[in-house]
Amino acid sequence: MRGVNRLALAVCALGIAIACEAQAQAPEVSPPKPYVQRDVCPFECCTYGTWIPRRPLRVFALERDTTHVAFTLARGDSFTAVTGNVHVLRLGEARVLKAFRLLGTDRATGSERSIPLARGDRIVIVDYYSEGGVQIWCRDQMLDVDDEDWLAPSYGGGASTDTRARLVHALVSEWWVHVHARDGRDGWLRMSEDPDEPLEVDGADLCG
Repeated sequence: MRGVNRLALAVCALGIAIACEAQAQAPEVSPPKPYVQRDVCPFECCTYGTWIPRRPLRVFALERDTTHVAFTLARGDSFTAVTGNVHVLRLGEARVLKAFRLLGTDRATGSERSIPLARGDRIVIVDYYSEGGVQIWCRDQMLDVDDEDWLAPSYGGGASTDTRARLVHALVSEWWVHVHARDGRDGWLRMSEDPDEPLEVDGADLCG
């Protein structure tokens, strides 16, 4: 009887060990691709409303389709920017250089999170939602974090010398804005997201 009990315990322990190993080796889930953030203004102080072109701007008939130009907005010809979507074409990626706890805010619940990370762990960069603010996917959680606390300063403004993670490759995205012209026509503008380039319009940056 004792032999049977010992055998049963051994089988149970083996099953638990296999289950734990399988869980540890399970591949990390990534956010859906392509990832689209709808109805967002993608930089700090960004706002929709009345915009004025600084140069002629082509307005396309369909979002993400540059084959058909619906009309062109002349320089100085004000129009209404209704809303916009950011299409992530390639997710960014960073690798942890040394163990630390990543602090952030759960976007779904608004609650604070603290995630322990080890050297070599992967951090997926989903969105740059403000100056220094990054939305990431890590350990199957979507978090808003401050890149100055952990990402290599070479990325773009992080001032910390205590670099805890290295950028492997940057996020690549497109920002499309739904617009209404004063004559009633509507369409889509493809806007630049390059922080080193000046905005193509006046009225989009409340801080500017």
